[in-house]
Amino acid sequence: MLEAIFKDYKNIKVMSFEGLLVDFASKNSVDAIVKGLRAMTDFDYEFQMAQMNQELGPEIETLFLVPEVEYSFL
Repeated sequence: MLEAIFKDYKNIKVMSFEGLLVDFASKNSVDAIVKGLRAMTDFDYEFQMAQMNQELGPEIETLFLVPEVEYSFL
């Protein structure tokens, strides 16, 4: 589905991986990881993951986006 959505965007690739996200990002020259947060429980978990990723790949930035209330369940 994502490949179909982004097929006309030359600067977006849909890829899958196994292992650590920060390793995948480093191998593919990714500068930033963007994650969505729906609730405080997401923040607690993702904050810990971002801190670990910062230790493992300090050149990779993690950004968090908060949705509008109507989309918080997605």
